[in-house]
Amino acid sequence: MNTTTKTTMMNRWAKRITVLTISFTIAFSGMFVALPGSANAKAAEKNQTESKAKAKNDTTNKTSSADKTAAKQDTVADVAYSSNTSQVDQLLKHAAKYLGTPYKFGASANQTKTFDCSSFTLQMFKKFGVKLERTARAQAKQGKYVARKNLQKGDLVFFKIPSRPYDVGHVGIYVGNNTMIHASGSKGVTYSKITGYWDKNYQTARRVAL
Repeated sequence: MNTTTKTTMMNRWAKRITVLTISFTIAFSGMFVALPGSANAKAAEKNQTESKAKAKNDTTNKTSSADKTAAKQDTVADVAYSSNTSQVDQLLKHAAKYLGTPYKFGASANQTKTFDCSSFTLQMFKKFGVKLERTARAQAKQGKYVARKNLQKGDLVFFKIPSRPYDVGHVGIYVGNNTMIHASGSKGVTYSKITGYWDKNYQTARRVAL
Protein backbone atom coordinates (compact mmCIF):
# COMPACT_ATOMS: atom_id res chain seq x y z
CA MET A 1 0.00 0.00 0.00
CA ASN A 2 1.57 3.25 -1.14
CA THR A 3 1.63 6.51 0.79
CA THR A 4 -1.19 8.13 -1.22
CA THR A 5 -3.55 5.24 -0.56
CA LYS A 6 -2.80 5.32 3.17
CA THR A 7 -3.43 9.07 3.29
CA THR A 8 -6.76 8.71 1.51
CA MET A 9 -7.92 5.99 3.90
CA MET A 10 -6.89 8.02 6.92
CA ASN A 11 -8.87 11.02 5.64
CA ARG A 12 -11.95 8.87 5.19
CA TRP A 13 -11.71 7.54 8.73
CA ALA A 14 -11.19 11.03 10.06
CA LYS A 15 -14.40 12.20 8.33
CA ARG A 16 -16.32 9.22 9.72
CA ILE A 17 -15.08 9.93 13.25
CA THR A 18 -16.03 13.60 12.88
CA VAL A 19 -19.57 12.71 11.71
CA LEU A 20 -20.02 10.23 14.56
CA THR A 21 -18.79 12.82 17.05
CA ILE A 22 -21.24 15.44 15.79
CA SER A 23 -24.14 12.96 15.81
CA PHE A 24 -23.28 11.86 19.33
CA THR A 25 -23.08 15.47 20.51
CA ILE A 26 -26.49 16.35 19.03
CA ALA A 27 -28.09 13.24 20.50
CA PHE A 28 -26.54 13.89 23.88
CA SER A 29 -27.69 17.53 23.83
CA GLY A 30 -31.24 16.44 23.00
CA MET A 31 -31.18 14.02 25.90
CA PHE A 32 -29.83 16.73 28.15
CA VAL A 33 -32.57 19.18 27.18
CA ALA A 34 -35.28 16.60 27.72
CA LEU A 35 -33.79 15.33 30.98
CA PRO A 36 -36.55 15.74 33.62
CA GLY A 37 -34.36 17.15 36.36
CA SER A 38 -32.43 19.62 34.22
CA ALA A 39 -32.68 23.40 34.47
CA ASN A 40 -33.85 23.62 30.87
CA ALA A 41 -36.64 21.12 31.50
CA LYS A 42 -37.74 23.00 34.62
CA ALA A 43 -37.75 26.28 32.73
CA ALA A 44 -39.79 24.74 29.92
CA GLU A 45 -42.24 23.25 32.41
CA LYS A 46 -42.55 26.62 34.18
CA ASN A 47 -43.24 28.40 30.91
CA GLN A 48 -45.86 25.83 29.99
CA THR A 49 -47.57 26.19 33.40
CA GLU A 50 -47.55 29.98 33.13
CA SER A 51 -49.02 29.77 29.62
CA LYS A 52 -51.85 27.54 30.83
CA ALA A 53 -52.51 29.85 33.79
CA LYS A 54 -52.59 32.88 31.50
CA ALA A 55 -54.98 31.14 29.12
CA LYS A 56 -57.24 30.20 32.04
CA ASN A 57 -57.18 33.76 33.38
CA ASP A 58 -57.97 35.14 29.95
CA THR A 59 -60.97 32.81 29.69
CA THR A 60 -62.11 33.72 33.20
CA ASN A 61 -61.72 37.43 32.49
CA LYS A 62 -63.70 37.11 29.26
CA THR A 63 -66.47 35.23 31.06
CA SER A 64 -66.48 37.74 33.90
CA SER A 65 -66.58 40.59 31.42
CA ALA A 66 -69.47 38.95 29.57
CA ASP A 67 -71.35 38.42 32.84
CA LYS A 68 -70.82 42.04 33.84
CA THR A 69 -71.97 43.23 30.43
CA ALA A 70 -75.09 41.08 30.65
CA ALA A 71 -75.79 42.33 34.18
CA LYS A 72 -75.29 45.90 33.04
CA GLN A 73 -77.67 45.37 30.13
CA ASP A 74 -80.28 43.93 32.49
CA THR A 75 -79.89 46.91 34.80
CA VAL A 76 -80.19 49.31 31.90
CA ALA A 77 -83.32 47.50 30.76
CA ASP A 78 -84.85 47.76 34.24
CA VAL A 79 -84.28 51.51 34.53
CA ALA A 80 -84.66 52.43 30.87
CA TYR A 81 -88.15 53.71 31.60
CA SER A 82 -87.42 54.71 35.17
CA SER A 83 -88.85 57.89 36.65
CA ASN A 84 -86.87 60.77 38.10
CA THR A 85 -86.30 59.92 41.77
CA SER A 86 -86.95 63.42 43.10
CA GLN A 87 -90.11 63.68 41.01
CA VAL A 88 -91.32 60.34 42.35
CA ASP A 89 -90.75 61.48 45.93
CA GLN A 90 -92.72 64.64 45.22
CA LEU A 91 -95.49 62.56 43.63
CA LEU A 92 -95.77 60.36 46.72
CA LYS A 93 -95.76 63.35 49.06
CA HIS A 94 -98.47 64.97 46.95
CA ALA A 95 -100.56 61.78 47.04
CA ALA A 96 -100.18 61.58 50.83
CA LYS A 97 -101.93 64.96 51.15
CA TYR A 98 -105.16 63.24 50.10
CA LEU A 99 -105.11 60.47 52.73
CA GLY A 100 -108.64 60.03 54.04
CA THR A 101 -110.33 61.56 50.97
CA PRO A 102 -113.62 59.66 50.45
CA TYR A 103 -114.09 57.05 47.76
CA LYS A 104 -116.80 57.47 45.13
CA PHE A 105 -117.20 55.12 42.23
CA GLY A 106 -117.17 57.06 38.96
CA ALA A 107 -115.87 60.20 40.66
CA SER A 108 -115.22 63.10 38.32
CA ALA A 109 -111.62 63.30 37.16
CA ASN A 110 -111.77 67.08 37.29
CA GLN A 111 -111.94 67.43 41.07
CA THR A 112 -110.16 66.09 44.18
CA LYS A 113 -112.94 66.00 46.79
CA THR A 114 -113.68 62.35 46.04
CA PHE A 115 -111.85 59.65 44.12
CA ASP A 116 -112.24 56.24 42.68
CA CYS A 117 -109.02 54.27 42.15
CA SER A 118 -108.22 55.42 38.63
CA SER A 119 -109.29 59.07 39.07
CA PHE A 120 -106.91 59.18 42.04
CA THR A 121 -103.91 57.95 40.03
CA LEU A 122 -104.93 60.15 37.11
CA GLN A 123 -105.02 63.28 39.30
CA MET A 124 -101.75 62.49 41.07
CA PHE A 125 -99.77 62.00 37.86
CA LYS A 126 -101.51 64.91 36.14
CA LYS A 127 -99.89 67.20 38.71
CA PHE A 128 -96.51 66.21 37.24
CA GLY A 129 -97.40 66.47 33.59
CA VAL A 130 -98.22 62.81 32.96
CA LYS A 131 -101.52 62.06 31.25
CA LEU A 132 -103.11 58.80 32.35
CA GLU A 133 -106.23 57.26 30.88
CA ARG A 134 -109.44 57.41 32.90
CA THR A 135 -109.87 53.72 33.75
CA ALA A 136 -107.62 51.24 35.53
CA ARG A 137 -107.94 48.87 32.59
CA ALA A 138 -106.66 51.53 30.17
CA GLN A 139 -103.90 52.67 32.54
CA ALA A 140 -102.65 49.07 32.65
CA LYS A 141 -101.65 49.46 29.00
CA GLN A 142 -99.60 52.61 29.48
CA GLY A 143 -95.90 52.95 30.19
CA LYS A 144 -93.60 49.92 30.49
CA TYR A 145 -94.30 46.54 32.04
CA VAL A 146 -92.49 45.94 35.34
CA ALA A 147 -92.00 42.54 36.97
CA ARG A 148 -93.19 42.47 40.56
CA LYS A 149 -89.71 41.75 41.86
CA ASN A 150 -88.48 44.94 40.18
CA LEU A 151 -91.13 47.32 41.53
CA GLN A 152 -89.96 50.86 42.27
CA LYS A 153 -91.62 53.76 44.01
CA GLY A 154 -94.08 55.48 41.71
CA ASP A 155 -94.97 52.37 39.69
CA LEU A 156 -98.64 51.72 39.03
CA VAL A 157 -99.82 48.40 40.48
CA PHE A 158 -102.95 46.67 39.20
CA PHE A 159 -105.34 44.12 40.67
CA LYS A 160 -108.41 42.11 39.75
CA ILE A 161 -111.57 42.48 41.80
CA PRO A 162 -114.48 40.08 42.48
CA SER A 163 -116.66 41.73 39.84
CA ARG A 164 -113.84 41.41 37.27
CA PRO A 165 -112.01 38.17 38.12
CA TYR A 166 -110.25 37.98 34.75
CA ASP A 167 -109.50 41.64 34.14
CA VAL A 168 -107.88 44.69 35.75
CA GLY A 169 -110.28 46.31 38.16
CA HIS A 170 -108.17 48.33 40.57
CA VAL A 171 -105.02 50.46 40.53
CA GLY A 172 -102.74 52.02 43.13
CA ILE A 173 -99.33 53.71 43.31
CA TYR A 174 -96.42 51.73 44.73
CA VAL A 175 -94.64 53.53 47.59
CA GLY A 176 -92.03 50.90 48.46
CA ASN A 177 -91.81 48.24 51.16
CA ASN A 178 -94.54 46.17 49.47
CA THR A 179 -97.03 48.98 50.08
CA MET A 180 -99.27 51.12 47.86
CA ILE A 181 -101.34 54.27 48.23
CA HIS A 182 -104.74 54.02 46.56
CA ALA A 183 -108.38 54.98 46.72
CA SER A 184 -109.95 52.09 48.59
CA GLY A 185 -113.66 51.39 48.29
CA SER A 186 -113.97 51.02 52.07
CA LYS A 187 -111.41 53.50 53.41
CA GLY A 188 -110.97 56.15 50.75
CA VAL A 189 -107.37 57.18 50.04
CA THR A 190 -105.17 55.02 52.23
CA TYR A 191 -101.98 52.97 52.42
CA SER A 192 -102.31 49.22 52.03
CA LYS A 193 -99.80 46.39 52.22
CA ILE A 194 -99.81 44.20 49.12
CA THR A 195 -100.50 41.11 51.18
CA GLY A 196 -103.52 38.90 51.79
CA TYR A 197 -106.34 39.98 49.49
CA TRP A 198 -104.15 42.32 47.43
CA ASP A 199 -101.38 39.77 47.08
CA LYS A 200 -103.85 37.14 45.92
CA ASN A 201 -105.41 39.48 43.36
CA TYR A 202 -102.23 41.18 42.12
CA GLN A 203 -102.09 41.22 38.33
CA THR A 204 -99.39 43.46 36.90
CA ALA A 205 -97.46 46.73 37.16
CA ARG A 206 -96.52 49.54 34.80
CA ARG A 207 -93.92 52.28 34.96
CA VAL A 208 -94.64 55.68 33.47
CA ALA A 209 -91.77 58.16 33.26
CA LEU A 210 -92.11 61.42 35.15
